[in-house]
Amino acid sequence: MEHETAVGGASGAQQAAPEGSGYFTRQSSGLVRGISLSSAVVLNLAFIGIVQAVLAVTLIPSSFPGANPAIVTLITAVMMLAPYLMYGLFTRLMPRSGGDYVFVSRSLGPWLGFAASINVTLWYIAAIAYLTFLIPQFALPSALGSIGVIADSETLITWSEDLLLDGWTFLFAGAAIVLLFVAASVKLNWTLRVARVLFGLAALGVLLSIVVLLFNGRDDFVSAVAAFGGDYDQIVAAGDIDTSFDLGDTLLATTLAFFSLGFGIATAYTGGELRSSQQTAVRGMLLALAIAAVTMIVAFALASRVIGNDFLGSATNLSAAGDEAYPFGVGSNFFFFVSMLADSTIIAAVLGIAFVAAAAALCIPVFLIASRSIFAWSFDRLVPEGLSEVDERTRSPLRANVIVLVVAFAYLALMVFGSADFTTILFTQVLGLLGTFMLVSLAGAVLAFRRPDLYTQGATERRVLGLPLLTVVSLIAFAIYAFFTVVLATQDVLAANSSVGIKALIVVAVVALIAYPLSYLINKSRGLDLSLANKTLPPE
Repeated sequence: MEHETAVGGASGAQQAAPEGSGYFTRQSSGLVRGISLSSAVVLNLAFIGIVQAVLAVTLIPSSFPGANPAIVTLITAVMMLAPYLMYGLFTRLMPRSGGDYVFVSRSLGPWLGFAASINVTLWYIAAIAYLTFLIPQFALPSALGSIGVIADSETLITWSEDLLLDGWTFLFAGAAIVLLFVAASVKLNWTLRVARVLFGLAALGVLLSIVVLLFNGRDDFVSAVAAFGGDYDQIVAAGDIDTSFDLGDTLLATTLAFFSLGFGIATAYTGGELRSSQQTAVRGMLLALAIAAVTMIVAFALASRVIGNDFLGSATNLSAAGDEAYPFGVGSNFFFFVSMLADSTIIAAVLGIAFVAAAAALCIPVFLIASRSIFAWSFDRLVPEGLSEVDERTRSPLRANVIVLVVAFAYLALMVFGSADFTTILFTQVLGLLGTFMLVSLAGAVLAFRRPDLYTQGATERRVLGLPLLTVVSLIAFAIYAFFTVVLATQDVLAANSSVGIKALIVVAVVALIAYPLSYLINKSRGLDLSLANKTLPPE
């Protein structure tokens, strides 16, 4: 059980604002340090989304046929070591809620900090809407369809099709957003329990899939395909893809693995709620990365052995194109093929529940990240002070949570009832997030030189080639994030560079850039200089 620990004033080592300074809305955040190491690992794993990562095994062979998913995952995990270390070290130095905003504003200045945080927060809230949208549009239909095909139930298959209607989609997705709001607005230990349960259900599905694949071979899968009305060799032939190893495809495919492994940094945004932040900050992220990477590599390697990368790639392409050569009533996905191999309605049901639970589990840290960012803006008086208020009973920033709820519903309405093009910005979201990640990397590279007063208060003394460790890992992180940005911007197969996506990037960037000047002028007219708050860390 998680126990709450009240947070009082900051110590001198953390440089809280002096009493009566007026830099911040108050002299104590009101949040509690209730996130232990185990909870930090779960939150970061939930943000990685292992189930969604495993589903990527069906995308890698279809998008980059010459890439082996297991090798791609290993390379990506190694690449992410520097970014994770960067975020972990930043959290150790600045153990405050707000993440990117606090890191960049204290390193590069308030304008860039606010812009970077608004950018990442708007894209994160869009991700909440998109993930809940996918529950009735993909997760539930796939689960019901898989069970229906295996159980030969026309009713379940019909239900899976009905869920795709706009009304049902908005109802189910909207209900999911409301439940997320409730889960994020109760006491922190209750929120963490919900996250643990959801992640446990998701993990059960992945582990069950691994067991099924472990005790079956290629011949078993070929027979399963035939039992469900398909022909393995014909599907492979119709797809006509070459899965011979290609180094170029392998490197490009790391971008798909990054969609999961790149985001095990949730606790960087809840630094003010970490227990023993000096130890938890880095360990919680690196442990999550290791667990996710090992799980994905094992699942991918087994899928390649049993199902075959050529079948996965061909089936995904044929299914997406609506080609008659794809004979099944459910779209191509990893869990469906595992359910088909097991030929068990129980296993299909468990995998379906895991699929839905994984989407919900991923939304919880995203919701917390967005609300804590808004909380941090308000605490520095950049937005109305009421948004940093913390409920006395739950110790949760309820007003900030309401903002996330409202904006998420607005995004959802656009996805369901607006232009169909709006739903194509999934990969553009990642491109938008990378802009902020690169700014954080620049902040980490220069912090020790621009703000030695902050760096020396809590930094590790370790150096590499004479440079501070944070500087080195930040420079490497910048190069890695820049690589993923170039791939997303240039590879049409990922659809991140679509016209609607580029327009969305521009709109969000403009909003982010003009927000600080507006806030500064408004506060200046009230006799408040916003830049003063950034000379120190917020109080705990």
